[in-house]
Amino acid sequence: IQSEPINQKSIDQLNDPNNLTGSFSKNLYLATAQLREQGATDERTKQKAVNYLIANEAKKITLHTYTLGDLQIEKSETRETVKRYGNTIAPTVKILISGEIITNDIVGLAKYTQTLHDEDMLPIIKNKERVNSLLEKLLAVKVPPSASVYHLLVINRLALYSDTLDGLSRISDDPVRATLMFNNY
Repeated sequence: IQSEPINQKSIDQLNDPNNLTGSFSKNLYLATAQLREQGATDERTKQKAVNYLIANEAKKITLHTYTLGDLQIEKSETRETVKRYGNTIAPTVKILISGEIITNDIVGLAKYTQTLHDEDMLPIIKNKERVNSLLEKLLAVKVPPSASVYHLLVINRLALYSDTLDGLSRISDDPVRATLMFNNY
């Protein structure tokens, strides 16, 4: 039986320090060899090793977190600044809240897992771009001091969603990252 040669893309993924699947694969290979040397080949020990390796990969995921220093906070709060904030934020929030968005994410991911065609990930990639655009808009809004904590909460939730979509959108190149990020979803 002839085996297929490893293509350059696979080699590049294994050598990419940001690719969790490559890192996991290398560590799994080493752990398997060590367990074999130690005679620890029972299923329970193997599963513990895999769980440990996956937990280590999960620690490598960095999520964007914003602070109050990232916000454009008004110097003082007046009736006008609150009104301007509300009128600016209302249309953005309407765009933000949509059950259709989540449905499109799930449909795109489910379709990709069946077909493995990169174009089936387009809804998630487009949604990630939309979410990033919304993040930029929310970061540019002048926020009254009384709303700053809540505004920051919305931004950080949106940032987590963006990071999650980013991880999911990499499923073809980094399935371990996508799997770990799916848990955030």
